[in-house]
Amino acid sequence: MTELKQTLKHDLKSSLVIFLIALPLCIGIAVASGAPVISGLVAGIIGGIVTGLFSRSQVSVSGPAAGMVVVVVSAISYLGGFNAFLLALFFSGILQILFGTLKLGELGNYIPTSVVKGMLSGIGIIFIIKQLPHLAGIDNFYFGIESAKLELIEWNQIQYGAVIVGLVSLGILAVNEKVEKSKVIFSFLPAPIIVVIVAIIINKIFDSAFPSLFLKEEHVVNLNYNRGFTSFLGELSFPDWSLLQEQKIYIAAFFIALMTSIETLLNIEASDRSDVFKRYTSKNKELVAQGIGNSLSGLLGGLPITSLVIRTAMNINSGAQSKKSTIFQGIWLFISALLLVNFISLIPISSIAAILLVLGWKMASVKTFQKMKNKGLNQFVPFLVTVLGIVIFNILYGVILGLLVSLYYIMRSKSVKAMVLVNDDTYYLLRFYKDVSFLNKPILTRLLKSVPKDSKLLIDGGQGLYIDSDIIELLTDFLDTAKLKNIDVEVKKSSLAISSFFKG
Repeated sequence: MTELKQTLKHDLKSSLVIFLIALPLCIGIAVASGAPVISGLVAGIIGGIVTGLFSRSQVSVSGPAAGMVVVVVSAISYLGGFNAFLLALFFSGILQILFGTLKLGELGNYIPTSVVKGMLSGIGIIFIIKQLPHLAGIDNFYFGIESAKLELIEWNQIQYGAVIVGLVSLGILAVNEKVEKSKVIFSFLPAPIIVVIVAIIINKIFDSAFPSLFLKEEHVVNLNYNRGFTSFLGELSFPDWSLLQEQKIYIAAFFIALMTSIETLLNIEASDRSDVFKRYTSKNKELVAQGIGNSLSGLLGGLPITSLVIRTAMNINSGAQSKKSTIFQGIWLFISALLLVNFISLIPISSIAAILLVLGWKMASVKTFQKMKNKGLNQFVPFLVTVLGIVIFNILYGVILGLLVSLYYIMRSKSVKAMVLVNDDTYYLLRFYKDVSFLNKPILTRLLKSVPKDSKLLIDGGQGLYIDSDIIELLTDFLDTAKLKNIDVEVKKSSLAISSFFKG
């Protein structure tokens, strides 16, 4: 009982931290998607409570993802409306459940890291470009759209009150970045919630002291319903079931299911690596949990749900010990949707734009480009092609182009038998032959998992002419987890090795 109370204490604290981050982001992602504001809250509630209940991950946080904004905007445009999109989202959840049942979760290992990082960076660049008008109070554009085209801005449309709020918001976020690094104050109150509180206060000051700067209804987040459960239900949107025979619905559903599954699988892998207890999450069962959440989100007017890497990391760093933290976070979001309507409706859009702009900057950071460049042309070129494809065309074309370029580099490597694991009693030898690409990740993962506790493992990669950075990353992670299983690992070094991991 004492242990349960202690776990609950940690989970409750963490749930409040991620709730304070999730509230403004759920709103911002909905606005960015050109969807009703309440749809972001619905997705956050379902992702926390429903997906949290069905998920086997003890630390993953699910909800609406910034990376899905471009997908949502493209799907709404393609299908001709939000209610048609909800129908596609419902079926995308069914497809995810099917993916998990057919044990397709491991296919996520076959997607090159370079393409995934390129996708996130490309979306980040679009985020940055599309927030600029809203930072100036020009709110007659969508926040997110399928390409990075920036509409012409008429200077007489600028709202100087919004500019002030936006710049103050950016300043708070910049200061918070420094504060976080020095680990001083505001460790419990996240920057996004500080931003919206300060923005509301500034606009209140404008209303009383500087009326010309006051941001009116069209420049603030507007929830057009009153407090209470009945009013909340009255604002929900529902699928357009008359479109069941439209082929477009199922094409969009497949694409949404594919993108949400990819993002979830990558984030689950990252969360398992970060979990201090090193618990393993079944990717197939996670797809089923996410599918249940997405189908319900489609039925109740929400946005697509995925596992979220930033909020998951915050959940872990805040001391969460079980999935009760994400479930409680969903409960807090539900309570806020019922009782904090008046507060949410006062938030200036330019403050939300500032949050999303900084989020975009983090997704498309200069460090990411530099790291990918340092990994060599076989990583950097597919990454860059994916980024440019998304920015110039759209997310689908960008990802396809990136995969084709990655495939070209794989074909060039002319891979043969990649690796072998042999053993004599408790002594194991893992040897790499010729080229080892990201396609060998599932095989390597299985081989490493088959090495038992209290054994000795020699890793010999001297004969590998080309070893993908994904493989090196997997080996590096294994060196850390091997200590927990008391596996004595030795990496054979050679001056002739091509990879720096084996060179010595």
